[in-house]
This record gives sequence, C-alpha cells and structure tokens, in this order.
Amino acid sequence: MQAKDAAKVQDKWLLVNLQSTREFSSHMLNRDTWGNEAVAQTIRTNFIFWQGVFCYTPSLLSNHSLALANGLGIAGL
Repeated sequence: MQAKDAAKVQDKWLLVNLQSTREFSSHMLNRDTWGNEAVAQTIRTNFIFWQGVFCYTPSLLSNHSLALANGLGIAGL
C-alpha cells in the first residue's frame, strides 16, 4: 500500500477516509470538512490522507469487527 509506506517514510499518521457513494453524508464530508482550507492544511502537515470508496453489505458489517465513525479511521504505523 503506497499510502502506508509514505506515512512510514514521512513519520506521519495515516488518515483513512472510506466513503459511500450512496450516503449523502460522504458528499457533505467532502464539501464541508475536507474542502475547508484550515482542515486541509492540518491534514497536509500532519497526516498522509487516503480516501477510498467503501462498498458494504449488512453481512460484512455483522461478520467483522469494523468500528468506523462516519467511515473515518486513523491508523498508527
């Protein structure tokens, strides 16, 4: 994974944002949070940011221990 490697090399946290194209809150997060210049600058300075699309089913969520708040996770490397 390139983002994980970049985070290790740059000694930064990896900030992972998983979004659903079916959830309006994902679009709001892009517009209101990631689009905010102060937030963007903080992320650029302190994190490696990786954003992807998360396709989930109810069985996936019930069969795995997946705890994400609005699809946002921070992983220490």
